[in-house]
Amino acid sequence: MILVFLRQLEYYSGILFLTTNIVGVIDEAFKSRIHVALEYPAIDEDSTREIWSKMLQRINQDNERAEMKIPFNEKTLMKFAKNHYRSHQRNGTTWNGRQIRNAFQTAIGIGQYERLKKIDEAEAQGRPPDRSSRYIRLTLASFETVAETTSDFEKYITRTRGDDRERAAAHEFRRDEHSREPPPPKAKEVRRRTKRETAPVSDSDDQVGQDAVYRSNSDDGSDEEMIADGFEFQEVEGGCGSGNPNP
Repeated sequence: MILVFLRQLEYYSGILFLTTNIVGVIDEAFKSRIHVALEYPAIDEDSTREIWSKMLQRINQDNERAEMKIPFNEKTLMKFAKNHYRSHQRNGTTWNGRQIRNAFQTAIGIGQYERLKKIDEAEAQGRPPDRSSRYIRLTLASFETVAETTSDFEKYITRTRGDDRERAAAHEFRRDEHSREPPPPKAKEVRRRTKRETAPVSDSDDQVGQDAVYRSNSDDGSDEEMIADGFEFQEVEGGCGSGNPNP
């Protein structure tokens, strides 16, 4: 089945978009058939604020033709969006676009519940509902309730099965900490060699009275660079280099 799919993919003349969040399972045969790889990084603070702003604009547009209005304080909610992002940025639990949309839907649902609750209380007391029951309020308190509930659930999931980023890296699915920026240069680059070298690295064979530098394989199979004061290292047949101290 896989071979058939790869063969069809090879000669497909259209545009095909394939998405995955476990890039580690892509093998070489499939990777060689990818023409353009597009990365979707986690949204930053500016993108988060833009999503919130667009969601609020959409509610305003709906309020123009809807019978049940949803009033809100845009400045207060945008401040909450900024604070929520900054407080969750360090541990990688900021909301993505889908979570922001779900938070809005849940907060509106809480507002609807509060509205119906006021109507029931008014009917129980034998009085007409007040004017506040004529609309659904989208409040800061509703979003704080959503954020607290979401955070508690995330903590429970993490305690149960571990951090999602760590599990993805351990199973070689993906690395969420991947950055497009090149890594900083190391303070000291050690050149690795495939064969044992016990002779001093120098233009001259005479190292008596000088610092001798040599490289040899360590017990764990890696190459090491060592410096010995006042030692002359020579090649010894069938073994490591030996050193004689300077007189």
